[in-house]
Amino acid sequence: MCDVMKIAEDAEIIVNGYAFTKAGKNIRVLNLKDTNKAAVLNENGEILETSMDDIEYEMGGKK
Repeated sequence: MCDVMKIAEDAEIIVNGYAFTKAGKNIRVLNLKDTNKAAVLNENGEILETSMDDIEYEMGGKK
């Protein structure tokens, strides 16, 4: 289980309950209300990995 408070503190920005954190050139997106929902985006905003469904990605994970 991840430390949600630590992730939230380290996030560059939190939007609508999603924490955005830099990971090298990539961006990690984590749903702070459901930590099983996450995505990794490249510097162009393209999905590299995700456990979000399409609707959730459009609502919060999309850059």
